Amino acid sequence: MDDTHKESINIDQSKKVNHMIEQSIPLMKDKHNHISIYSALEECLDIQHITSKKKALEMIEDQEDEISVILGWNSGFFDFDKDEIDRLHPLIICDLSLHDILMNRPAEEYLIDKYPRLVENLDDQRWIEKNFSYIMKVLVSLKSVTVEKVNSFYDRLRKKGVLYVADMLLPNEHALNVLKRSDLKDHFEAWADLETFENLKDSSKKYVKGIKFFVDGAIGTRTAAIKENFTNGKKGMLLYGGNELKEELSIRVDRGKPMSIHTIGDIATEEVIDKLMGFEKEGVQLPYIRMEHCQFIDEEYAEKAKGLGINLCMQPTFSFDSVYYKDRLSKKYLKKNNPFRMLIDDVGFEPGKDLFFGSDGMPHGIYPALDSCLFPPLESQRLDLDEFVKAYCVEGKTHGYIDVEIDEKEKDIDANVVLKR
Repeated sequence: MDDTHKESINIDQSKKVNHMIEQSIPLMKDKHNHISIYSALEECLDIQHITSKKKALEMIEDQEDEISVILGWNSGFFDFDKDEIDRLHPLIICDLSLHDILMNRPAEEYLIDKYPRLVENLDDQRWIEKNFSYIMKVLVSLKSVTVEKVNSFYDRLRKKGVLYVADMLLPNEHALNVLKRSDLKDHFEAWADLETFENLKDSSKKYVKGIKFFVDGAIGTRTAAIKENFTNGKKGMLLYGGNELKEELSIRVDRGKPMSIHTIGDIATEEVIDKLMGFEKEGVQLPYIRMEHCQFIDEEYAEKAKGLGINLCMQPTFSFDSVYYKDRLSKKYLKKNNPFRMLIDDVGFEPGKDLFFGSDGMPHGIYPALDSCLFPPLESQRLDLDEFVKAYCVEGKTHGYIDVEIDEKEKDIDANVVLKR
């Protein structure tokens, strides 16, 4: 992509010649991101594209931080042995999804006094999942979030076509103040877990759109709550079920704030929808509710969600999980992933009205987003450009636009981001 800033010109044309589409579209509105966390960790080593453990270890050994945070570890490529990382300087290795961490002994010794809960529960994956928000706060505290970091990160996002960002896991009051003072100040919304929200000053709470709640884990860590075992025989994790889930949801409903609920697996999705239907039958007034990811929702529960007025925020780039996670999902679940056509054509979800898109930062920007919508692994995941714009773009071109050229025959995309000064 040509990221060069250009002076604005008025352009709004769309044409299709044979298999070619040329169109000017608005900048993107990323409804699921973690800009506070990503900004704080932006200078950390990212090994997501490293397939050799030897190479990864060499890169890690070159780090000179007092304590290093390593991002992007893909367990599908290799695992780390405890003894080979214990000989290194203090480091925390984060799974690609951020839903699992490895910590070597020097890091445990470095952190034990300040963060004993984390060090003492490293081997308990359920604890890790239930305390995901807390772990992200620890990572942010180690590397800090600053106005300079946010501005730098946001500048790169804008050049990739992203204008508006939803920060879905605000770590603390300091991060909120940073966002408010940054270049992002007019183009963000913040969501926080319940503990963070309640610890904010009253004057700050008004800046938080809603409360985030995790009900299961992730596919990469084999902790998404799906009905089948993962291919290694491991069961996913429903973090809250039955009366406990009802109580946790009730606490958050009582706050009267919009609610964002993380459910990747079908078990988690169905448990939440069933509990919300129960609230409705009891006459409880539900707040605005967004369910995040919902990668394996079926038609029956999609219709129930639609009937409850639930909004879905999904990630088109996760359609490629149908390729990337062949090592851990059955063929049945690979085919069920991200059923956009069913949601839109059969159930009636409307892009931009009750179906929204975000990146989760995996990855950011126009190219991966558009490619995963127009040319996904499965036809059941395919979207057209109009649906993309409605679900993934801001209204109007006040701040700029993206000229896209799409070759449907070659499945090729070219995009030029034009930002107004």
